[in-house]
Amino acid sequence: MQMETYVGLDGCKAGWFAVSLGPSGAWRFDIHRDIAAVWDRYREANIILVDIPIGLVESGPDGRQCDTIARRLLRPNRVSSVFTPPARPALDAPDYQAASALNKSLTGRGLSKQSWAIAPKIRQVDRLLREDEEARGK
Repeated sequence: MQMETYVGLDGCKAGWFAVSLGPSGAWRFDIHRDIAAVWDRYREANIILVDIPIGLVESGPDGRQCDTIARRLLRPNRVSSVFTPPARPALDAPDYQAASALNKSLTGRGLSKQSWAIAPKIRQVDRLLREDEEARGK
């Protein structure tokens, strides 16, 4: 099997949609049920780009520095394109209301419904990166 050089990932209802580009310039796409399956398939890729927030905060009002910089660069018209992900502990809340209340107690901000909608995907990637040093390096 050809090794992919670059892989782009986005969450979808079926799991993760992956587009990969090999060294010859040939590309392919496929869908994986979870991030573990993605990692099993593409761990040899040079670069894996994932459209999901990583590097979550535990608590505090400052949030992620990358979000602050992105909002500054996208002013004035696209600031709303960058939404604040949940603090890590809020990912394990049983429902949106509990997650939002916990997030508010930890950061001073409630949680957007948009953030909660992708919380399962954020949780998958966060756990992979926390548990697998090689994945963090990708």
